[in-house]
Amino acid sequence: MSMRVKLEYGTAGVEIAMPGDNVTVVAPRFVSGLPDEEAAFLQAVRRPLAGAPLASVVQSHERVAIVIADVTRPLPSERIVPWVLRELHHVPADHITIVIGTGSHRATTTAEMGAMLGDAIASGCRLVDHSAFDSSRLALAGTGIDGEPVFMNREYVEADRRIVIGFVEPHFMAGFSGGFKAVFPGVADIAAIMRYHDARLAILSVPGVSSRETPRSGGSGTMARCCPSISAST
Repeated sequence: MSMRVKLEYGTAGVEIAMPGDNVTVVAPRFVSGLPDEEAAFLQAVRRPLAGAPLASVVQSHERVAIVIADVTRPLPSERIVPWVLRELHHVPADHITIVIGTGSHRATTTAEMGAMLGDAIASGCRLVDHSAFDSSRLALAGTGIDGEPVFMNREYVEADRRIVIGFVEPHFMAGFSGGFKAVFPGVADIAAIMRYHDARLAILSVPGVSSRETPRSGGSGTMARCCPSISAST
């Protein structure tokens, strides 16, 4: 006798057969989404709890880099990015670069870009798929807590304003994903990424523990602050 369990994997899920009938399935508690996501987002960026509205922070002459997660993260970029661009309507499209934060992952395919960004691709903004391995596309961002240089995506480093779009979920090494992780390792160089993804830090990390309390996050947060940004997490 076996029990079939569906795991939330990929886009359609994966069903597996668990042998025996002495199986306990631990599932997360379902929480309904916002009744109007766009209205909630616009209220947050127009009336933030701290700081000025997004539209007033970014000036029309400034170069803007918007960082989004790559296809390995369930971020609804196809909805959020158009909302951000609408708030930046006073900034010329050729002043805005959308950077896909791949970290050390593979390159994003054309089909994936279309699925991730939807109508935002036709906005006229430049689209850049980050590469941690191509030094010609990186610029020095600062120095890490280990005294070693940290390079990041050139468009991100050289922008006047940096907007980072991410989400929050438990992470087995960082405690929680989102926020600074979209910057480091999202748009960092491979050498710096490898220094903060080694086995030693993995062993010392505890899933779900506050990011400030994990050894890896302490370093990653410092790295991310090399280039300050505006963060929007879902």
